[in-house]
Amino acid sequence: MVAGRHLTARLRKRLADLGGFRVQRSPMQSKSDPKETLIPIALIVLGLVILLVLGLSAGANTGQLLTALALTAIVGTVLMVVTAFLTAKLIKVSFGDRRAAILKFAGIYLISLAIGLSFTFVGAPLIVIVLSFVLILWLFDVTVYQAAIFTLVRWVISVLIALALMLVQRQR
Repeated sequence: MVAGRHLTARLRKRLADLGGFRVQRSPMQSKSDPKETLIPIALIVLGLVILLVLGLSAGANTGQLLTALALTAIVGTVLMVVTAFLTAKLIKVSFGDRRAAILKFAGIYLISLAIGLSFTFVGAPLIVIVLSFVLILWLFDVTVYQAAIFTLVRWVISVLIALALMLVQRQR
């Protein structure tokens, strides 16, 4: 049993060293800090409600819409976490406690997507980028430089995924 705990602790430390996440909450962070759970959960709920309303108003099937929202939320959050790991490796930044960070990334992704889809003009992608950038700055208490690198890495990942999807589509 002791060896198992030691291995788990070593594995946990190694995973934390791989990316920019702390395994445990720092003493400086209060558990009652609304930026750790309350605000990210509110962003997730608000984003999902806006996306649900947009989908239903477009005449989408409720079951298919809920499935699409769930998949979008999962994939988008995973991509944000991957972006955080890459950013952490590039510039040695920490995004705090991993559980709180995942909540924050999900909230940022969903509210940015919902707001971006709410606008129909050409500048909507710029609104999404700016909103994500501001939320990263605010929720993670990082510098402008760190938020800019995160945003740039996220943009590069998005462009690469879009190009890959276009190539797959052309092959068909």
